[in-house]
Amino acid sequence: MDLEIRHLQLVHNIITLGSLSKCADAMNITQPAASHLLKKLETHIGIPVFNRVGKKMILTNAGTVLLNTAKELLPRLDLCKELLVNEIQGDNGSIKISTECVTSYNWFPSLLSSFEKKHPNVDIGIDVEATGNPIKSLLEGKIDLAIVIDPIKNKNLLYHELFRDEILLVVPDGHYLQEKKYVTSKHFLNENYFMYTEDFENNTVAKKILIPSNITPKKVSKLQLTDAIIEMVDAGRGVTTMSNWLLKPYLVNKQLKSVRITKNGLFRKWYIATLVDTTNKYKTEFITYFQSEFN
Repeated sequence: MDLEIRHLQLVHNIITLGSLSKCADAMNITQPAASHLLKKLETHIGIPVFNRVGKKMILTNAGTVLLNTAKELLPRLDLCKELLVNEIQGDNGSIKISTECVTSYNWFPSLLSSFEKKHPNVDIGIDVEATGNPIKSLLEGKIDLAIVIDPIKNKNLLYHELFRDEILLVVPDGHYLQEKKYVTSKHFLNENYFMYTEDFENNTVAKKILIPSNITPKKVSKLQLTDAIIEMVDAGRGVTTMSNWLLKPYLVNKQLKSVRITKNGLFRKWYIATLVDTTNKYKTEFITYFQSEFN
């Protein structure tokens, strides 16, 4: 048998409010409509829900089962409605985010904290496991937002531009390339190139400059931490490439030099990617907040 929510509401209201007329008022229906609904329920289940003793309505065993079920389910439904309203209006919710570039962890956790102070009812989580390929996790519904550099065309995705940065070659003081106005792919040929522990073909410089020129550095060394890479370069063990904002503090404290890559420079754009059909108030505000901070 199929029971409806209004059947549970009917039984619950009759008992808690004390009469069929008050129950009808609470359900915004007429008393005859409430009586008809009760009769239809009893006909549907095949046994009485109430015994009528004078003007009193006393629950049968079947009615007690319905009342107990109503007491359990109706509060849950009310909570569900409240959560859905809050989700739509942006009063509370959760956002799971990840990035395809490990260097993002140098700046976006502090922005997350700032956003959470303004929106204390929005819980933000970082999915570290999705780092490296957040678009895949986004499309699979594992995360809500992805910070990416290279947009992948997909009808299910929207990209919201954040900022643009420049990638620079980093060499130790005294390196022969430090006096160059800019370097090209050929200048990587005899170098030990330090990079993060990602696939070579996913490295921005490799993807945009080296691979198209069919150039492979003499040696490629992979390290996980920015500080470790900087120390190696500072010690004269090789060269690396790094975004201008990430490199800036190291140029002050280390004997390092930076050189532009190609005559016009090597620039990239950062985006926040979302699924097309998953917009709500607080996610929109999150994207707007990030964009305003960078602008």
